[in-house]
Amino acid sequence: MCTIFQKKNPVQMEDRIYYLIKFSEEKYINDLYENGTIFLNTFEYFQTQENNDFRGDPEEATIQIKNFPNPENYVIELTDTRTGDSIRKVPGEIFLSYKNLNPGNLYCMTCIKHSDFKNGKFEIDSKLEEFGNHALLINDPKEFKKRLEKEIHRLNLTYQARAVRYYDKWKHNGPLTLFHKTVDYSYQNEYRIVVPNNSNKPIKINIGSLSGISQIVTTEKLKRLKFQIRVE
Repeated sequence: MCTIFQKKNPVQMEDRIYYLIKFSEEKYINDLYENGTIFLNTFEYFQTQENNDFRGDPEEATIQIKNFPNPENYVIELTDTRTGDSIRKVPGEIFLSYKNLNPGNLYCMTCIKHSDFKNGKFEIDSKLEEFGNHALLINDPKEFKKRLEKEIHRLNLTYQARAVRYYDKWKHNGPLTLFHKTVDYSYQNEYRIVVPNNSNKPIKINIGSLSGISQIVTTEKLKRLKFQIRVE
């Protein structure tokens, strides 16, 4: 059990991230631990992973959604242009989505935030084992981000990094960002790194060994851990 102690009468603070976790196969986790190797794939890659439900998301890079009220007032009609035969259907819901066509590169992790604790406790969702049998548990997210930022700037690139916010695509109306995902993926507790890039090619960077701020654990062991906050 991982316990986080919090001082009495804490001041109001942001939704602090206590841990970052990367799930993958053992060889990739070892590479991340030893060399800080981060592989940022394209948004297009994640949009087209239709045969891989846990990695793929066809709604990636959606920047706006419009839901139409009273969908029963609309009719979808399919017509055979040669025979004139038609089929009419009343849709259950109607929405339009708009995508950013060239958003750049993406690196995904799991994060454990202050708001994730319910009654002072948090447990890893067992579905995350789909991402791999090993994980890197980063216990100093600030230092990780500091090293990441240094290398990205050295490469003359820019980036944004923060926790994802989840939304219901059948209810949401209005703009979205590259840090939004549908509630179907909320179990991932995702923290993402976005690098704007017009080349539409993967990017690989190395931020150096993470041995001092992380540890390798099996996914099976991580699922058994209970994270707890206590007032000291």
